[in-house]
Amino acid sequence: MQGIENENRDRSQFTEENLIENCNDVKFLREKVLMLFQVIDDIDTGLDMFKQNHEGYQKFCAKHVGRRWDGLTSNGRGVYVDAPDSQESKSRYQAVKDAFPEGVWVFGLGEEKGCSYTFDYDTDNPQPFSYLGTCNPDDFRIATPEEIIEGMRNIGIHQFISVKDCMRALKVHMRNDEPEKPGSYAHGWHCNIATACFDSIPEDAGIDRHKIGNEAASRFMKICFDVETKG
Repeated sequence: MQGIENENRDRSQFTEENLIENCNDVKFLREKVLMLFQVIDDIDTGLDMFKQNHEGYQKFCAKHVGRRWDGLTSNGRGVYVDAPDSQESKSRYQAVKDAFPEGVWVFGLGEEKGCSYTFDYDTDNPQPFSYLGTCNPDDFRIATPEEIIEGMRNIGIHQFISVKDCMRALKVHMRNDEPEKPGSYAHGWHCNIATACFDSIPEDAGIDRHKIGNEAASRFMKICFDVETKG
């Protein structure tokens, strides 16, 4: 299906000038190599995730293989570089990035139903929007915990959650909960880390234990979760 869709694109794309063999944009080619490797790696990871769940694996692969058309197209005889995106498209992609942090799970509100998480922010086509055929943030909203669980079940993920996904989820929830304010989720982490540092420094050390504990906690939260916290 995806091949047919790409074959029906504007025929003006299929010129010798647009052949990927004639592309001199090293940055673009490097991005495509990394993207294609990631697609293959994700599909390989799916083998471990789905085991004997063949239907789940097929759905998983169907979602991921579409990513290979990011910036590329084909007429069945060659691979071509897409014409540059219009300014309007670029602004809409940026709107997606502004509306949804990387790694947050989103739920489709329009024609696209279902739940998926956004990723691949190193390109101008943050998922899942590019493979769902839209870059309009108004077509999605942040998913509820129940929708996320159901979405994972629908693609066959029952027990397998990577450490990367867990860290990503923590980052998203910390950023969305006003981390700079006392009482926020990130501030709770900060206080526990600062207290641990405070308690580990002897009282007679002759240094400001409160200051060191808070500075250590702030540094840890910035490095691990990219949030700004204060004691």
